Amino acid sequence: MAAAVGAEGRVLACEPKPLLAERYLPWNIAVNGFADRVQICPKAVGDRNDVTVHVTIREDDAGTSSLFRSLDAFERQAITVPMTTLDHLCADWRRLDLVKIDAEGAEALIWEGMQKTLKRFPQAVVVMELHQHRELKRSAELLRQIEQDGYSFRRINYEGEVGPVSSATILERPWEHWAVWMGK
Repeated sequence: MAAAVGAEGRVLACEPKPLLAERYLPWNIAVNGFADRVQICPKAVGDRNDVTVHVTIREDDAGTSSLFRSLDAFERQAITVPMTTLDHLCADWRRLDLVKIDAEGAEALIWEGMQKTLKRFPQAVVVMELHQHRELKRSAELLRQIEQDGYSFRRINYEGEVGPVSSATILERPWEHWAVWMGK
């Protein structure tokens, strides 16, 4: 994303897991020369601002964490981290083109906490990874809400191709990994 926005762009990377936010992400940003355009927010993003929440992390996988304790049967531990909303984080932004959400089941909380931002930037595209095999009912409610909010869905496949997809198709195949492009 930092390469795509160019030197004039801005990327906000939200990462609640301390190991990633404090060590790996800053290193990756620096080694790629993107320190001028990437800001790290070491918080969970959800539906409430200025609270603390418990995040479950897998000890054997640096990239997997969740606000929900359903991380299969792997070794896991809970940590306490601050939470904020995208509405709070983007309150003073003058432009927003894209939001990418990969939240291991907390997508609905993030959607709820970004409604003011989406109203301010109706042209913004939201790309969301859905992990519905953990919470199929919650995914169905979220997709219904997104459609009610006026968004249509397009699937991004592993080759990077974007094509139309319906919420019904997404829900019929809960075992699949879905990267969904949503726009008005």
